[in-house]
Amino acid sequence: MADMEPLKGANWVPIDDHQFDLVDGVQLEFTGGHTPGHQVMHVTTKAGNNYTFTGDYLHIPQEYDLEAKGWLLSDADEWHAYIRKLKVREKAKRAKIVLSHDPGLWSKFPTAPKGLE
Repeated sequence: MADMEPLKGANWVPIDDHQFDLVDGVQLEFTGGHTPGHQVMHVTTKAGNNYTFTGDYLHIPQEYDLEAKGWLLSDADEWHAYIRKLKVREKAKRAKIVLSHDPGLWSKFPTAPKGLE
């Protein structure tokens, strides 16, 4: 719980938009499905590369490939509707999908101190 200490007293602001530009190059987008209010984060780097950080929306590559989440859903219809949208966005933006629980994550992307370009 020590890692949560800096969040104590934070000024939380609910986001009611399906898409929200947090800062230049960072957009939050509602996915729903996994849990009510779940969002992914789309990032465009200074080099113009696009990444989507899925949080808990997707855990492993097979969920993306098969369009199947299993038992970790609060709303299957929302989840299935968004996976198709995510795939269209990935192709259109040439985005790389960063799956938060992917066992091969560390071999796919640079680690600190090097960052994503």
